[in-house]
Amino acid sequence: MADPKGIAGEVEGDYSIVKIQLAGGGKDDKPQRPTKGTQVVWGGTDLSSPWGHLAALIEKAGGSVNYTYLHAADLKTPLLVVTDEGDAPEDAQADAPAEEGKPAAGAPQPAPHAPHSTGGAEGHGPLFDAGIDFKFDGNTARVWAHPHAFLAGPRPLVVVLHGINGKLRQKHPSLDEHGVHVGKLTGTLVEAGRVTPVLIAAPTEFSDGPWRNFYLARFVAAVKAAVAAQSVEIDDDQVSVVGHSGAGGTRGAGLNKVAEAGAAFAGHNLKVFGIADTCITSENAKAYADGLKENKTTAIYALHKGTGGWVAYGGSQSFARALGAGEIGKATEPAEDAQDVDDNVYDNGGKTPLRVSIRIKVARLAPHHKEWKEAGGYHGDVGAHNDMVPMWFWWAMPRFYPSVESDQHAGLKPHEQPAPDPSEPPQPLVTGGEWANVPPAAAPWAGPGVDPKPNGTAIFAPPSGLFWPVRNPKSSYGRAVSYLGSDNKGYGFGKGTSDRHFLAGRPAGGNERFHAGIDIYGDHHDIIVACEAGVVVNEYLFYPKENPLVSCLIVQHDSGVVINYGEVEPASLKKYGMKKGVRVQPGQPIAEVGRMVHDSMLHFETYPSGQTRNISLKQDKADALLRSIYNPTQYLLALAATGK
Repeated sequence: MADPKGIAGEVEGDYSIVKIQLAGGGKDDKPQRPTKGTQVVWGGTDLSSPWGHLAALIEKAGGSVNYTYLHAADLKTPLLVVTDEGDAPEDAQADAPAEEGKPAAGAPQPAPHAPHSTGGAEGHGPLFDAGIDFKFDGNTARVWAHPHAFLAGPRPLVVVLHGINGKLRQKHPSLDEHGVHVGKLTGTLVEAGRVTPVLIAAPTEFSDGPWRNFYLARFVAAVKAAVAAQSVEIDDDQVSVVGHSGAGGTRGAGLNKVAEAGAAFAGHNLKVFGIADTCITSENAKAYADGLKENKTTAIYALHKGTGGWVAYGGSQSFARALGAGEIGKATEPAEDAQDVDDNVYDNGGKTPLRVSIRIKVARLAPHHKEWKEAGGYHGDVGAHNDMVPMWFWWAMPRFYPSVESDQHAGLKPHEQPAPDPSEPPQPLVTGGEWANVPPAAAPWAGPGVDPKPNGTAIFAPPSGLFWPVRNPKSSYGRAVSYLGSDNKGYGFGKGTSDRHFLAGRPAGGNERFHAGIDIYGDHHDIIVACEAGVVVNEYLFYPKENPLVSCLIVQHDSGVVINYGEVEPASLKKYGMKKGVRVQPGQPIAEVGRMVHDSMLHFETYPSGQTRNISLKQDKADALLRSIYNPTQYLLALAATGK
């Protein structure tokens, strides 16, 4: 018998017992055989793979083959695998002020359209759960999308403006996973077949007179940029705005400002101008009606329970008449329940554009709490005034965004994969390490439950990762992420951040700088894997004039996030075949933790698409440089909690 070969103990030359590993090829390349013991490779469209051969035979016979590329990392239960036992560039140019209809300075830039990294027809990840946060006008905004909005073409968007928020200082209160989350409520209606898959976005302002400087076109553009890398699109002709409480009633602010602009943005009219218990006076209603007088498409849909939180109240009938809804209508079943209506439903007889005003019985709000809680979007009684926000969505979404026939197949239909480009050179193989032998990560870390403190210039990297990068299940530090919380306290391992957090001070004898990333705990030679799919765009020595030497590996990921996997062992890059142009898959080993003077770690930096070198954050130039950097805190916190 020949000598054993390879890590799986397979035997070359004696096939009385053949151990088999399955390895998936890329979606449009030749199959990859990561070890000598890989006897069967299934995947890719090349004829040398079983799948490619079968597909070719079917198509030659006149049939057609549709399929979805699925990476093993996407499975909640992994496939069984059989085994035996730095320099910095010159100062970045400061961004120019954002133009109307374009993303704000420093906002994520849209990546080229590409399938989501999980490779299915249904969205996975934070965007489709509680939503992802992004920076807008110096505060934190959030956008949520239903999973079936993924790869579904342009989808509707509803923008929610909150009311007075100077003392409570709540972030995006209508998309709060610990309070009211109207995305979860809407998701239940989508899954019940009553509403088409949509997106909901909510900006934040800490003010008792909010939204004076809010520009709808700029916000919609920022939302588009935030979701572009997730293969989710927005239909500009299906955008609506709803305002709650103090979001309306003030000239030149919030809903009144939107009305003064004719309920239009960037050449598109809103689908719905929504009112949820704002200032219910005939003067305010007339301001809305006058602003939309020339708009022939936007519907006005108002729900209130009485005063709308204001002292002045003009009564439901006078408010409805001033709004243009002077006729008695009826509740629209099954979206609306006549038992919930106080007084009457008032409309304009079904004319276009529609005008509707409805007063809700306060006593009928509490009975809805149970169904809202069951939907996962209501975590405690917030009072009748705030109940009007979920109530508006519960009724308005089925009325204005009903499900269509094509929605019945959303998340189920296969998506065609692009044909391989014969002019492209074959992708390089993994030359070192064995995928089957990559250790698992440490146990998930839920963290302290405190939001990270935002930085005024560097926005958070969108949390698009799949794999926790450092693979050491025995690490005493686990997946701890060092960061400063919104309460200005340090979090991570132990009682503080150990100066590993983003923007920690780095004194350097007159050349002071800030920490441009987050240091992840790891031991020398711990394996580092790619957080998501991407292409290596650079690798070089991180501290070329210091000893010991460590390197950085810059990867442009398909999501649009560029990651500097820094302070890694230089020899490991050659070991794993890492060089410019090499394509990496999620979970693929790419490097090993390097040895520093006092400690070893993975230095983790994130940048917008197109960056090819790390940026040294000199303190005297930080304001300009931070515009070209992402804050990696939310990216890593998401991986710490749910990464593979």
